[in-house]
Amino acid sequence: MRMMARRFRAVMEKLEELPVEMVAADTMYKTPAIAKLFHDKGIRLLSTYKRPQTKKGFFPKHEYVYDECHDRYLCPQDQVLSHYTTDREGYREYRINLQICVNCP
Repeated sequence: MRMMARRFRAVMEKLEELPVEMVAADTMYKTPAIAKLFHDKGIRLLSTYKRPQTKKGFFPKHEYVYDECHDRYLCPQDQVLSHYTTDREGYREYRINLQICVNCP
């Protein structure tokens, strides 16, 4: 992941020197952080479809509901995932007590 970030920064520096309106990118670069960066710079990002990458045995992300008032997520079984930390790249991580999940279907 870090290697991709370095490569992307180098590409972005070159793009900033050009009058670019749209960029076609590999699916590897289709991340929320990169999409926001392009959006903020007024550049449209064109990429292929990237299917959700849910681990086997886990609920898909779209089944979780965000509770904005309490800054937490609710899983499909109505259990609370609270904000745990924010990583170096600005992504917020939410966690749940694993003992709650032991008996989850």
